[in-house]
Amino acid sequence: MDFTHLSQIGQVQQVHGLLISSGQPSIEALIQIREAGYQNIINLALQDASNALPHEDRIVLQQGMDYYHLPLLWDQPSVSQGLVILELLHHLREQPTWVHCALNKRVSCLIYLYRRYYMGVDLPTAQQLLEQIWQPDATWTGWMFAVEQQLKLQRPLNADEDCWQF
Repeated sequence: MDFTHLSQIGQVQQVHGLLISSGQPSIEALIQIREAGYQNIINLALQDASNALPHEDRIVLQQGMDYYHLPLLWDQPSVSQGLVILELLHHLREQPTWVHCALNKRVSCLIYLYRRYYMGVDLPTAQQLLEQIWQPDATWTGWMFAVEQQLKLQRPLNADEDCWQF
């Protein structure tokens, strides 16, 4: 799927052929995302964020896409919410999906874990792709560690059947 014409959205990063992450898209960008063939929008930002798009849910649904709003608090992200989002991404892995938050910082932390535990991406590559977006602070580093501890129990990195490649 081609997303290059959507580069006006902040911090766009391709995860795999059917999954893109970014910062907050505009109304026009959401329409272009649908025109590019994306079927799902996942929003991790709070509705009251300063750059939140009012009525994003309605806009996305009226475009015929599915909308998932699973916010993560910036200063207190939930481990269980993160695990749910990762499972949703895995469930939608064969559908064109766009996941975003305000600046792609929350998403990039999730995508780091997704790459490692669901896609089997090696540590240096996953780390380098995360750092293209930002260097997580202590809150998000601690959150990623806590989520990773749960993932290690659920999805061992050496289990080939748990990883898939695009």
